[in-house]
Parts: sequence; C-alpha cells; structure tokens
Amino acid sequence: MPEIMRLAFKYKLRPNRKQEQAMRNFSGCCRFAYNALLAQEKEEYQEYLEELESRLCFGEALSK
Repeated sequence: MPEIMRLAFKYKLRPNRKQEQAMRNFSGCCRFAYNALLAQEKEEYQEYLEELESRLCFGEALSK
C-alpha cells in the first residue's frame, strides 16, 4: 500500500487596529443575528408544542 503524504499550511492573521475592529464588529453582528434567529426558532417550537398538546388534550387529529 502506498503511503499517503498529507500537507498542511498554517496561516496567522496580523490585522492592524482598524482591521481588528472591523473583524470584531462583524463577529458581533453575526453573534447578534444568530442569537435573534435562535430565539425565534425556540419561540416557534414552543408554540408548536403548545398547539400539539392542546390537540392531544381535545382529541383532535394531528394531521392538518
């Protein structure tokens, strides 16, 4: 069996202050958007569970 040679490269970022601030702003915006969408998903899932529970309590069909 032939041996597999794997190559890897490492890069190190060295931003100046302006670039570093831009990266921090970008990551902050990404974090805000992710958290907002996650909260929305959790809310919609909770509403789904409540609807499912009410249908089960009243014996309604689960298919729409």
